[in-house]
Parts: sequence; structure tokens; C-alpha cells
Amino acid sequence: MRNRCRPSRAVRSHHFALHAALGMGVVAAGLLVSGTASAQAAPRFPFPSGNTNALSSGSLTSHELRAQYNTWKATFLQNCGDGSIRLQYPENEGNDTRSEGIGYGMVIAAYMGDQATFDGLWNYWERFDNNSLMNWRTFGCTGGSENGSASDADVDAALGLIVADIQWGGYAADATRVISAIRTTEILNCNGRDLLDPGSDGNFGSCGCINPSYFAPAYYGAFAEYDAAGAALWNGAIADAYATLGDVQNDQSGLLPAWSSAAQVAIAGCNFQVAGGGNANEYQSDAARTPWRVATDLAWNNSAAARGFLTPMVNWLKTQNRITHIVDRYALNGNALPQTGNGPQLNNATLNADGRRSTITMGAFSTAAVAGTQADLDSFVGAWQSLYVAGDSTGPNATVQPHAFNSSLALLYGLLATGTMWDPLGSDPVLKPEPARADQPGNQLENGDFDEGLLGWTFVNISDPATPGTPAEGYAMHLEGETHIAVQRTAALPADPWEVRLSQGVSVQANQTYRISINARAATARTLKVSVESGPGQPYALYGALGNRRAVGPVTLGPDMQTYDWVFISAGTNANARFDIDVANSDVTLTIDDVVFESSTLPVSTTGDLAGLPPPVVGEPGAGGSGGGTQPTGVGAPMVGPNGQVIPPSGDTTTGQPISGGVPGASGGLPAPSAGRPTGTGACSVQNDPACGQFQCSVVLKLCYDPNGYVWDATANMGAGAWTQPPSAHCGQGLVFWPILGACYDPASGYYWNPMTNAWVPYGDGYTEGWDTNSDSGCAISGMPARGAAAGWLLAGLIAAGCGLAYRRRR
Repeated sequence: MRNRCRPSRAVRSHHFALHAALGMGVVAAGLLVSGTASAQAAPRFPFPSGNTNALSSGSLTSHELRAQYNTWKATFLQNCGDGSIRLQYPENEGNDTRSEGIGYGMVIAAYMGDQATFDGLWNYWERFDNNSLMNWRTFGCTGGSENGSASDADVDAALGLIVADIQWGGYAADATRVISAIRTTEILNCNGRDLLDPGSDGNFGSCGCINPSYFAPAYYGAFAEYDAAGAALWNGAIADAYATLGDVQNDQSGLLPAWSSAAQVAIAGCNFQVAGGGNANEYQSDAARTPWRVATDLAWNNSAAARGFLTPMVNWLKTQNRITHIVDRYALNGNALPQTGNGPQLNNATLNADGRRSTITMGAFSTAAVAGTQADLDSFVGAWQSLYVAGDSTGPNATVQPHAFNSSLALLYGLLATGTMWDPLGSDPVLKPEPARADQPGNQLENGDFDEGLLGWTFVNISDPATPGTPAEGYAMHLEGETHIAVQRTAALPADPWEVRLSQGVSVQANQTYRISINARAATARTLKVSVESGPGQPYALYGALGNRRAVGPVTLGPDMQTYDWVFISAGTNANARFDIDVANSDVTLTIDDVVFESSTLPVSTTGDLAGLPPPVVGEPGAGGSGGGTQPTGVGAPMVGPNGQVIPPSGDTTTGQPISGGVPGASGGLPAPSAGRPTGTGACSVQNDPACGQFQCSVVLKLCYDPNGYVWDATANMGAGAWTQPPSAHCGQGLVFWPILGACYDPASGYYWNPMTNAWVPYGDGYTEGWDTNSDSGCAISGMPARGAAAGWLLAGLIAAGCGLAYRRRR
């Protein structure tokens, strides 16, 4: 018997009883099903508490798991009105109940700290108790049942009772009774190995017909503590289980069959019906539970045997090219197998029957990844949660059919992958911190900041059947409060780049002004489209979209997180519209965060700002466009004097001394600013803007400038205004150094020198107009190095102009 790091069961029960007597732990809790509420005691280790000796993933958040649990209760649990609760299987004819579902539910409810639900499920179990083990199939709350137990249900129910005993106390005797019944009626001795028989009726299984996915080596240590009479058997059964799992596992793929003989052969002489169809000697929905059961032993005990079993499976998974190609049925050598039905082809195999793809295999593979790297685990959990849907089977266009089997396993997989399916024999679980639900007033989007994972969002691989060629596929992954989108595909379709979509329902009113804002970046340049469109099944309509300087449409992302804003007027009314984030063809991962869709009173954004501007200047500025350097050639390139002084191209190259700007001289100093002034404040929006009078408008900077490159600063001269002397003259004739950009700028053409690409770039290309709600002033300039670092004439001029239009800063 292993040593325990926390007090014995008796001590824990006494601890709980003391708190209950003091009235510190009783709260009212109602089920999310029909029926009356029942009293529920506070658990010792409320969700999300955890302890783990393996990796855990943040790609699935406690907020998402809690929401999935509540949906599971509302969808599948029926309150029978007498204190018992059954888990319905709507995917089965007759909406029956399986003992496996009751066992799953008891484990889930105990870890979620939901005593009312746990007690209801346990009461239902006892209603159909047959020598402490539940009959494997029942019909309704009061119907009959099919005799004989299923041992996978029994071991889960026993674990649920152990966890409940730790959480609330009082379940130890029931746990001991069930574990003892498993030992005496469901353990086979096969060639000297103590193995779990699939059932108790004597006809359900034998040494020649076992189900490896029923083995639960992680549980056996706990069983030994609660079943003292069988402690030696349970402790020995751990090694026996791994020996048999090793015998039937394929060495290359790590896969194993649904049913097998215990006599060191992988192909069974039995052929029971298996979940999801397929054959007994294949890896499919029955066999898929095995990785989860073994990964539990790794998470609890850092078991070398568990790691040895899971490692070849993880290595094989990483050879499958794309996570999006994981299907529900495989030959043991790892070849994907076709499924019955007319589902779409994927990797030379159909998806699930009727074109559906379920969580069962992908979720279990995600738990296997606890034996891999952190990146492996996060990627598999992210793909499973977004592409395969957390619980239910999903088909084309994200249609969902409720499956109790899938959804129950999804919760168990999620608890294990996040480290919240804690070891009942381990150290006390610690309550894990979880991000607070951020209030985003006015934002129609739920969880726009992604602090709650992908809660509220739907990820869709559109796979338009009208589009020729291989469709795009990808997945979304939540990490550290952001969402990463990876697009994986086997063939490019340049004519149809919008096939991977993250979306959410919204409502729009005709002629109402709305604001879109999104933070995004990409490892290399790629496009992103954000639009508000009609919902599924509706005639297509576009109500508005994120724009850029050139047009309403895709924006180009770069490596820095940047905020893209756009304000538009809705072209129509639709209470069931859809907010879509579409990703173009590329296998480059992009990151998005802080997405907002809200009603707005801001000015409507405009396009075409760069239309008709002259071409960029010829040549280069110096210092890579940052105001100093050694490049001696090209228009705008400075020279360096003997003492390191920067000399304008028109400076005195004989003495090496820079010439003061502002007064034209014989050797070509900068000209003086104009004598006149704009008729307005200096803010402008279009070429030949009347606000500039005789002067021109830099439609990129939204400020008036004179022919010599000076800009009007409305705040200079104690508010009287003045033409601004460029802060340095070393960018070259006709160019100015803008501290906001940190680069040389040609105000006549609207181009600035990009030192990263050594090329002239239109300022505003990839930048969008908008309003900085995070800025103290309410305004900001895109490209600003840091808040306050570039506070000066240009920002002040924008503030003085009323901030009608501003630029979002980079974050």
C-alpha cells in the first residue's frame, strides 16, 4: 500500500463533519434538469482544483469545462423525481441509459464538486443494483433493464465514490462494497495475470475476449486502500494490466484493438458490437478510451509503464502530417480506415458515419499527449476543442447531434488534460487560478478578450462543396489569454481563400454605426478578413467589414501585435447576423486578441487615402531611415562629418560641418517655412482640403503641410499655431524625420522609409483609422513606440484638432 501525503479517510471524514456541524459547508444547489433542488455540501476541493505529475494544458480553460458540464447536465440528465437521476443516450434507439454513462457521470460530478448530481446518479445506480453492480442497460426511470454488469462502468462508479468520499465524506462503505464486488465477480486469472473481465454475467467476456479499454491501472492503487481484503490483488493487477496492454499494442503506431485475447495476441476471437461501428480488431471509438485511462496513471503516478505505453502513440500521431486529419477509425498499423456512410473523404478515409467527426478519438489522443511535449499537448487539445467540438459529433457546417457517450468522455478527457482530475491518493489538490470574466460593456461578442478560452466562439472549416480541390482545414488554440489560428491544408486554393472561420452571432440594425476592433499578428505577412454577414441558412448579405487604408476588405498582418479599427454604418437589419473572422490560405499561425463589435458614435472610417498620391521619392534616407547613419549615397542619404556629425546631402562636404536648417544657403540648407497659415486648425482629411487654404493636406497624417515639408502645429506659439521646424534635417531635401514614426517621411507623397525592408512604404498601409479607448487622451498614433514616449507636437496637434480621426497605436 502506498504512503499517502494527506490525512487518512477517517481524518478527512472527521474534518468534513466538523465543518458541516458548524454550518460552514451547506449550500442550496439545483440541477439543470427538471425536478426539485436538493441540499448540497461544499466540496473540500472545489473545481478547478488539481494535482498532477504530468503536463497539463491551458488550451482548455476551467470556464469552458464548467460551461460544458452545465450543457451536459441540461442535455442528458433526467431527474426521475424520487431523488435519482439518469443519464440519457439520445443517440441510441429508445433513449436508453447505460451503466457506463452513470459511472462517467459519477466521476465527473465528484470532480466538479456537485454533490446533488452525484447523489442522484448514485441513487439511480442503486435502483438497478445487482449484487452492488448496476445492470449494464436500463430503460427510463422506471423501465426494465438488461442483466449483467459492464466492468468499465463499475470501475468508474467505484472511483466516483472514492472521490466523493474525499470531497464530502460518508461514501467509504459504498466504495468498498462496489470494489469488493468487482474483485469477486469481474476479475479473471488469465495465464497467471489478474485482468478485468468485461462483465459479470459469465457470458460477456473471458480470457479469450477482453476489452483493453476497460483496464484502469491508475484506479487500482486507490481500490487497494478501500478494499483491504483485495489489496494484494489490486496492487498486482497494475503490472498485469500493462503486460497485457503491451502484448496487444502495435509497436509502430502504439494503437491497440477494441477487443482482444489475453493470450498475447491482438486479434480477438470475439466480435462484440463496438461503439461507432468498425471491427473488434481495429482502433476506434471503444479502443480510444485506453489512452485516457493510461494517461491518468501517468498524471497521478508518473508511471514509467504508462509513459512507455503512450510514447509510441504520441510519436505516431506526430507523423500524421496534420492534426486536422485525425479520424475515428484506424487499422492497428496506423492506416486510416473508411467508415460506412457517405461522409466526405479525408486522408483516404471518410470521417464518422454520415460525414460526422466525433470527439472520441481526438479527445483521447489529446490526453495521450501528456506523455509528449507541452506544444504537443496544447496543439492536440486546441484542435480537439475547436475542430472536433468539445463533446458532440459534428458534421458539415458545424451541425451537431447530441451524444451522451461523446460528451461524457469529453468532460473526463478535459479534466485529465487540464490537471483537474486529481489523484485521490496524492497531495492535496490546489485550487487553480482562473481568469476573471472580464466585463466588456457594449461589446456584443462574448469573451472577446479570449480570457475564457474559446467560450462563445465557433470554429468552422467551411469546406464549401462547390469549391473544387482540397478544402482548407485548420484549428484554433487558446494560449495565455490569446487565440492562435493554424491553417493546415493539402492543396492551395487561391481563388477561394476564406475557408477557415472563427465566428459568433451578433445583431445589427440598418443605418446604425458600428465599430470593429481586433488585435492581431502573424509570424509572416498574411491577410485577415473580419466581416459582419448574414447567418447560416440565410441569403447572403454583408452589413459591414473591417477596412484598411486602401479599401474595405482584408488587412495584412505583420509580426507585431497591432490593433485594427474600423467604423461603418450597417447596410441592413438582422437579429441573427454573424461576426466572422476569416483566415486566408496559409500555414502560418496567426494570433488574435481583444475583439470588439459595438455600437459607436465615432466618425465613419474612409478609404482611398493613398489613391492618387505621387510615387515615392528616389533613393534612400540615411541610417536606415531612422535619422542618422553612414550610407552616403542616394537622395536623402546623409554623410557623416569627421566628428560624427550628420551632414544633409546638400550640406558643406568640404568642412564636414552640418548647416543649420530653416534658412536656405549657398550650400543648400533647408528652405524656410511658408509665411502663411492654414485657414483652419491644421487638421485635414482630403487633398485640396479647404481647411488648409493654399497649402496641401497630407491625407496620411491628416495635417496640412507647406511645400517645404513643414507641418502646421496648432498648439505652437501659446496656441496661436506655427509651422513646425523638422526636428532634424538629416533625412534629406524635402524629407522630414517624424519622431512618431521613428523614420524619415516624405510628406509630398505619403511614403516613409521602412528600415526593416530598406524600402519606401506608404504610411498607412496595414494601418487603420480608429479610436484608442485605452489612451489617456482618447487618441493615439499608429507606430508610437510607447505610451507617452512620443508625446509632442504631432500628438498635441491631433488633440487640439478634436481627435476626430486618430491612429491606433501598436501594442
